[in-house]
Amino acid sequence: KFGVKNGMFMAQARELCPNLVTAPYQFEKYEEISKQIYGIFLEFTSKIEVGGCDEALLDLSQVENPRKAVEEIRSKIFTETGCCASAGIGCNVLLAKLACRKAKPNGQFQLDQQEAQSILENLPISDLPGIGRKISRRLTAKDLHVCSDLLNMSREFLEQELGKKLGQKLYDFARGVDTRPLKIFRTRKSCGADVNWGIRFQENQEVMTFIERLAVEVSNRLHGIHAKGKQITVKVLKRATNAPEAFKFKGHGIVDHFSKSCQVTTCTSEARIIAEKCKSLYSELKIEADQLRGFGIHLSQLVFSGKVQVPHSTPPAGMSSILNYFQAGSTAIKPKISTRIQVEIPKNPKIQNSCQEVIDIDHYHANHVAKKPLPSMFPKSSQDPTEFSTWIQVEEPSQEKSRKMKKFLISKIREKDLESLQKYLRQIKSEIFQLEDGDRRHRWHEEFMGLTEAVNNVVLSMYGEGIDVDHYHGNHVAKKPLPSMFPKSSQDPTEFSTWIQVEEPSQEKSRKMKKFLISKIREKDLESLQKYLRQIKSEIFQLEDGDRRHRWHEEFMGLTEAVNNVVLSMYGEGIDVDHYHGNHVAKKP
Repeated sequence: KFGVKNGMFMAQARELCPNLVTAPYQFEKYEEISKQIYGIFLEFTSKIEVGGCDEALLDLSQVENPRKAVEEIRSKIFTETGCCASAGIGCNVLLAKLACRKAKPNGQFQLDQQEAQSILENLPISDLPGIGRKISRRLTAKDLHVCSDLLNMSREFLEQELGKKLGQKLYDFARGVDTRPLKIFRTRKSCGADVNWGIRFQENQEVMTFIERLAVEVSNRLHGIHAKGKQITVKVLKRATNAPEAFKFKGHGIVDHFSKSCQVTTCTSEARIIAEKCKSLYSELKIEADQLRGFGIHLSQLVFSGKVQVPHSTPPAGMSSILNYFQAGSTAIKPKISTRIQVEIPKNPKIQNSCQEVIDIDHYHANHVAKKPLPSMFPKSSQDPTEFSTWIQVEEPSQEKSRKMKKFLISKIREKDLESLQKYLRQIKSEIFQLEDGDRRHRWHEEFMGLTEAVNNVVLSMYGEGIDVDHYHGNHVAKKPLPSMFPKSSQDPTEFSTWIQVEEPSQEKSRKMKKFLISKIREKDLESLQKYLRQIKSEIFQLEDGDRRHRWHEEFMGLTEAVNNVVLSMYGEGIDVDHYHGNHVAKKP
């Protein structure tokens, strides 16, 4: 009636509706209700992608009647929390999200592939999930407004005009196709804190004191996830020249973005070291205290100690999922996985630790003693393990093969035969390592990582800690030297500059850049590796578009982390992008 909308500034809302009544924030209440809601979700499935405190994507593919399950979930949410819930049901993420829009308020709607096409035809492209204002402007400039406009375009045309990743995405979305899996586990690439509100300093000493306090907060967060960082980055917002005062009270207003990074000799989580480096980086930027409008400290290239924060089924070090919310001893609702669902891997947070030891794939010392039997939800396996070798040598990895291997390995845990478990894991790893086809070796290696993660969850629930697979190329004895794991690259590095200047970052570009850079390690040419890394970094920092610079910077952080992991495994220390001292000596082939 008055034109007040979600996300509007309060001052603007009061102009439209002078008698507007505002309610205070209730963060503790939000968290309490959110935990209750997610506890209800976990009664139906453990495959959950968190979308926020009140939004999630659930994989109900193993439930016999998804529609009935959704009705039950909504009913339980209302009964236990008093909150109404809307739900969309679809065969993929896109259709589920579109269905949810039609379900609001307080309803549910199921959208199948056939019905989706009639809805999508007249749907504005800007209404598709993940399509923001910037992309919308690019599409409008090319006279693309609704999804039916995309149906007349070939995939090749869209990829050429919009980039491979976005072009492919829009081509599929217009047809109701969405192949994205749920992001159940997320790899943490950095840890930090930003303050972009209320920053108003007059003296430089005030800034230094603020940096010290923010460094303590970042240090506490690093200790909370048992991590240390190699690279320290400061992100600074400076008031733009001639910019008016911010419309939002004490907001940052119109600003210019700056960032500067450095690497520490040894990974750290100490507040003192972080503060010293950040003060130095800030001083190099030469920004006056009264012009500062935002400040952030981030540590990347993280190394995790492998300690377990949560004593039940937990993702590996560096990974997080909704299960991390439900800690032992918490007063929140303890979720349990319904027995009506057939699950391979235990995700039941009620399974408590029974031992305090870890199983090492390479060195099993036979001291594990379980205080209680593994839950009977794991059936015995009649799988012949000799088939594993044949699969790896002559076939491609598949979901069915992975399922059978997983079932067999978990049966060894059920039989308390951890010595055999360790033997078979080493055998599988060895077979993969000996593959001559680099691409197939990579695909099987990815499958092996998922396999050990699944087995890890089970061992974790029984013995307190899991299998360490973070250093797959580190301390293992291989029959071939490490460099042969990485095929040579024919990539032209001059393309990197073009990509950064005119295109958006994408998984495909990142993969090609990574492959090229790792080929320099293969050739033991670390000087060229450092040169190309500096070149990429320089190109990114010269971008005028702040948002695109930020996106490419995030991609660069992941790139340097991946490359440094390989250098670390071969030389015992990482490579500094800015200062290569040429002293790396390989500790092994």
